[in-house]
Amino acid sequence: MTGIPFKKVKGVNIVVSYRIEWISSKNINVRHNYLPTRRTAARNYSVYLKRMGPLMDVCKYEDGQYLLLKGLDAFNILSVIDPHKKVPVFMTEKSMTELEWTAELLNSCVTEKVYFKFKYEYVMLLLEETGQDTAKIRKLTGWAENDIEKYRIDKDVPQKYKKLAYEHNRQNLVNDICRV
Repeated sequence: MTGIPFKKVKGVNIVVSYRIEWISSKNINVRHNYLPTRRTAARNYSVYLKRMGPLMDVCKYEDGQYLLLKGLDAFNILSVIDPHKKVPVFMTEKSMTELEWTAELLNSCVTEKVYFKFKYEYVMLLLEETGQDTAKIRKLTGWAENDIEKYRIDKDVPQKYKKLAYEHNRQNLVNDICRV
């Protein structure tokens, strides 16, 4: 493994070791349940296969599990179309809590501009795991409170209404209707 400067924090270089490995999406753990339809995944499958270089950033956790850090779209497409296909990934080794990992996945959702459903799932996981503590989530993710709140929709709201609520910025209205 070789080390490269990864990030500067207060004038200090943090060095993260990495290497490229070939693994399949079925061996990588994520925290979301939603996957795109086969038709949606098929549209972008060839684009990802033509890319030169690693498709995802993966962390090899202390117990040998592979945890996805970046490359949500690539992971989702491969999981739907060909979960056994081995692809190149950047592999790092670091220790983190499940809460930190979830926050990192949520931030990846934002930088990668993935489908809203993934952000919703990760915000809801963080809210559940922190006991609805938005201050702790803000500290972990760097998000503003209103960014967190816009993904908080009652779990009993049907999926099609959640999507409409996000598209038209009417989460509070949908939540109010659900409570009646």
